[in-house]
Amino acid sequence: MKINKIVSIVFLIIINNIYSQVTQEWVYTHPNLNCVLNISKLMDVDEEGNIFITSRIVNIKDNSSPYSGKIKVIKLSNTGDSIWIRTFLGNDSNMSSEPTSIAVDYEGNIYIAGGFYETSVWGFSDFLLVKYDSSGNLLWYRTYNGSANHSDFATSMVFDKFNNIIITGPSLENGYDYCTIKYLPNGDTAWVRRYNGPGNFDDFSYSVSIDSHNNIYVTGESCGQNYYSYDFATLKYNQTGDLIWINRYNGIMNYDDQAFCVINDNCDNVYVTGTSVEYLYISATIKYDSSGNVKWICKSPCSSYFIDIDSSKNLYIAGGTNGSNNNEDFCTVKIDTAGNVKWLNTYNSIYNDDEEAYSLYVNNTGDVYVTGWSIYDHMNEFIEAVTIKYNTNGNQQWIKFFRNGDTSYNSSKKIIARNNKINVAGFTNVGMFAIQYSELIGINPISNQVSVKYSLSQNYPNPFNPSTKIRFSIPPYQGGKGDGLVKLAIFDILGREITALVNDKLKPGTYEVEWNGSDYPSGIYFYRLISDEEVINTKKLILLK
Repeated sequence: MKINKIVSIVFLIIINNIYSQVTQEWVYTHPNLNCVLNISKLMDVDEEGNIFITSRIVNIKDNSSPYSGKIKVIKLSNTGDSIWIRTFLGNDSNMSSEPTSIAVDYEGNIYIAGGFYETSVWGFSDFLLVKYDSSGNLLWYRTYNGSANHSDFATSMVFDKFNNIIITGPSLENGYDYCTIKYLPNGDTAWVRRYNGPGNFDDFSYSVSIDSHNNIYVTGESCGQNYYSYDFATLKYNQTGDLIWINRYNGIMNYDDQAFCVINDNCDNVYVTGTSVEYLYISATIKYDSSGNVKWICKSPCSSYFIDIDSSKNLYIAGGTNGSNNNEDFCTVKIDTAGNVKWLNTYNSIYNDDEEAYSLYVNNTGDVYVTGWSIYDHMNEFIEAVTIKYNTNGNQQWIKFFRNGDTSYNSSKKIIARNNKINVAGFTNVGMFAIQYSELIGINPISNQVSVKYSLSQNYPNPFNPSTKIRFSIPPYQGGKGDGLVKLAIFDILGREITALVNDKLKPGTYEVEWNGSDYPSGIYFYRLISDEEVINTKKLILLK
């Protein structure tokens, strides 16, 4: 009895570790040994779990200009294998291009927005929008050159429900203006709109979003009446390009206020976040209703570069804050629906140096994933990529670090977490990288009684909406080519794997896992139990919405 009790305690400890475990599934690196500059800021994931990353590559063998560079885009499978690699050349080898945004539309087409340079006059750029199909074929590209024939650069991109593309960015005439362009799916220009603020000087748009009625929202920083002071400036256009409203925010110190991100909820409220100066740098997050009325303003002691929203309309922002050692630390903030700070978490590494968050993602259950960089060698300024998960209450669940071999600079720039897969992309001083982590989320031990054989039960409820539970049993490992690896995966009706609920070594026992199908359409799906690379059983489940 005593021995059984000890075994049970050890089993439960193991299960608790499994419950919170995160596993690095794979790392993809794309070295560019001839490159002096490689900035991989951007990533998107399609409905099948394929990952797209993009970067600007500068080749030291290109003698035309020290600044010449090309956009490179890579499609990876959900297992980290390279499907195709494309380099955008345009129609002139003397042109240079740089991406700032990548997105996949509802049909699987890939769009990249950024800038197009004439290398002989570096700095004079045009807007650039490039479209590839899912196989990597270049369908078309478009450029926009403002009337001053000077610098124009797209910074953000979004789709409406008809696959029209809206891009925005600064465009130079007498000074920089917001410039927002709507393109049709075939690349034709629907309209172009510019905004020159009251200071008649520089205005830089950084982010664009769209609501359920295809209204378009643009935000950034705009010169106010004070020539040297910038304000938040948020604009709403309808789908035909008519300006509906403008709302500006000037902090109490009348110093610089810079909005970096805008999003919408499903009730057409608008949220803008950015950095404001009130003695020190703080974040200012503003909620507007669909008419442009300010509902609340939330301030917190950190900078804010990114914003996301959960299913309950709580907001999450990420950036940096001044730490105890006067260094920059990660900062992640949760804001409730009334505009109150629910929690604020900082991260300072054991090296007590600078850290900064660049991207965050919130899943359906309110878990928060944040990624960025941290200095681990102050003297040489060596940097590692850092990814942190918090639960909805702000408790840290895990932290992961990444250094690509002996590279001195490793910074992650984008994170997307769906269906228990956490995809992170970034760059090093010699190339770009993508990482996929997986979690054992919601795997509950049902019994520690040792099963003599594998079993896979019918899910319950079935049909279901949106969640269902699946129970399975694992016998003692008897040896095999899979080294005891257990996998429970969901497949669509075409036989394509859409997510893996379990993919790890498990101790003998009976387990139960929950699958949330809220991100998938109604239909028939299949779940399959695999052990040691052998299929144990497959069953059908029905999602009805």
